Amino acid sequence: MPKSSHPYSMTKPKILIVCGTRPEIIKLSPIIKEFARRKQPFDIFFTNQHPLLAITWSVYHQLGLSKIKKPIVLRGKFNPSGCFAQIDALMPKYAAVVVQGDTNSAFLGGLVGRWNRKKVIHVEAGLRSFNPLMIEEENRIMIDVISDLLFIPITYQLENVWNCYGEKIVVGNPIADVVAEYRRHIKKLPMKSQYVFMTVHRSELVDHPERLKAALVAVGRAVARRYPKASIILPIHPRTAAMLQKAKLSISDLIPQAFVIKPLDMFDTWAYIQNALAVITDSGGLQEEAAILG
Repeated sequence: MPKSSHPYSMTKPKILIVCGTRPEIIKLSPIIKEFARRKQPFDIFFTNQHPLLAITWSVYHQLGLSKIKKPIVLRGKFNPSGCFAQIDALMPKYAAVVVQGDTNSAFLGGLVGRWNRKKVIHVEAGLRSFNPLMIEEENRIMIDVISDLLFIPITYQLENVWNCYGEKIVVGNPIADVVAEYRRHIKKLPMKSQYVFMTVHRSELVDHPERLKAALVAVGRAVARRYPKASIILPIHPRTAAMLQKAKLSISDLIPQAFVIKPLDMFDTWAYIQNALAVITDSGGLQEEAAILG
């Protein structure tokens, strides 16, 4: 039998990593690098849930992933049916699908994998908010149910997946590995005054103008009481900026001490977090990063 020209051993089945947001890229980066180190055949499918432009691509580059693998990018804008169809067309080439977290991209990737009878591997399985109104909570539960292998951050989270049939392994949180590897890149900011770092982007808050207005006013007043001399640094999320404009709301009117800045890359975000008096965010990923960075 002639030898295969394929650069990898034919004994290693090919794996598809599906992701579509900045946090997924960050948390999957240790796995991508380990696959490359072990010469494990794999591809990355990027769903454009967060368009692979500017800030998202900068994170991919900062983590050194652009030197390892060029992603397959969804044609057109993110939408569930189109995303499902494009991943489905690729599936005959793969033996397994890896997804991370609780995004719509992760759910679609896992669903396509299960639909095609491929192995589904869920990184950061077992997390729960116990809030059934959150789409992320629905995604977490459904991905866990259809997964063959569940990588769980913390032992007590095993209780949340006891009735899922897949194999369960407690592995810790991949963000801890990322912070440990790149912490040395965090710069000391030349800030002359104290500040609180804040982000807001979740649809449950941002897509409801009155709720968003009340939350921003409450945060401004709470910070003024706790840190009277501190400003609030707020990198504005595109979703938040669009809703504020649509509702004709002004951050400066709602939070007088706020300074609105453009979205930050990963290292600048970490720098602002590490040097802040406090972090106020509705981002689960930033909560984890803030806890690790201290």
